[in-house]
Amino acid sequence: MNQRELQDRCEAYQVDKIMQIQAWGEQAHEGSFVLLGDSLINRFDEHLLDINKEVINCGIDGATSQTLYLVLDSVIRMKPDKIIFLIGTNDLDDAHEFDCLDITFALYNMISSISRQLPAVKIGIMTPLPIDESRQKTRARNNRTLKMLGNEMMALKDELNHVEVLDLFALFSDAQGSLIDEMTTDGLHLNAQGYERLANRLNEWLVSF
Repeated sequence: MNQRELQDRCEAYQVDKIMQIQAWGEQAHEGSFVLLGDSLINRFDEHLLDINKEVINCGIDGATSQTLYLVLDSVIRMKPDKIIFLIGTNDLDDAHEFDCLDITFALYNMISSISRQLPAVKIGIMTPLPIDESRQKTRARNNRTLKMLGNEMMALKDELNHVEVLDLFALFSDAQGSLIDEMTTDGLHLNAQGYERLANRLNEWLVSF
């Protein structure tokens, strides 16, 4: 897909990163570990991961589940050993009309496509984090819906092979079920302390994954 076609199908600020992912997909990166998702992935410092593999950060700011379809073929061509998804939060805003089942179905389809072409690949899903609702402008995105989406994603483990699920909603929830204030910059994105917490849990998870 060329730059003009991308401009018709995604936001202008996403084009450069999508083209970069497409370029990475022009050659195999066998044995690599791909992180695939939205801005929470894109802003993650992959050097925090304690793994002896090439880590390819395919996070895209503002990405929805539909955005990931634009890079899925490129990710498959990389031939990684592991792919970790973190997606869904941006689907739940006033600009989109996706519900939890739409998002989960899209994720199911992407994982099924990957598994057909890379049957040995291991796939992980990280559930969406909670938010601080008092600091958000959108009505469609709320913690009740985000938790429900996470539950739908966790159910995919029983339906798909090679899939593991990490519950980030629980990891980042305070006593009221909101995003822990000390972990965030704006009630949605993580700060350095939040990313350290994410990296520590991800490193623990990857030992057995």
